[in-house]
Amino acid sequence: MKQIFFGIFLLLSSCATNYYAKTWYTDGGYSDYRLSENKFVVTSRGNTITDPEDVMKYALYRASEVCVENGYKYFSILSEKDISKEELHFQERSKELLPWDHYEEKVFKNKKTRDISVDSRQKPGIYLLIQCYTERPTSDDEINAVSFLQYNSL
Repeated sequence: MKQIFFGIFLLLSSCATNYYAKTWYTDGGYSDYRLSENKFVVTSRGNTITDPEDVMKYALYRASEVCVENGYKYFSILSEKDISKEELHFQERSKELLPWDHYEEKVFKNKKTRDISVDSRQKPGIYLLIQCYTERPTSDDEINAVSFLQYNSL
């Protein structure tokens, strides 16, 4: 029974990143920590099939949650950094030898050659440094965290 559950878990975890906290056994997800009384760092990472726009949406959603959870209503982004990673994928394909490939047949006793392809894939990631406010700041770039959570569902 445990093996079936673990197999289903692996199958589901290999899909596109959803909204969840990063843990020691996941490569994607969000994380956050407090820098000072009203400044926080929020990061969000996806896997190779996650849309970068989704990663940004998850980061903004988490920033809104952090803001509200700590008693604030607004936040502004002080700093934003792309923390995407590039990952190499190797795929091995076997190729049957044709009858006229006599030389290769002698070299490769099992009558197969190896064909390895390599491709590069992006794992999107975003780093946000936010400052939270209880009252609406005078700048034009603030985000109303309460409204963001109310009108954006994940």
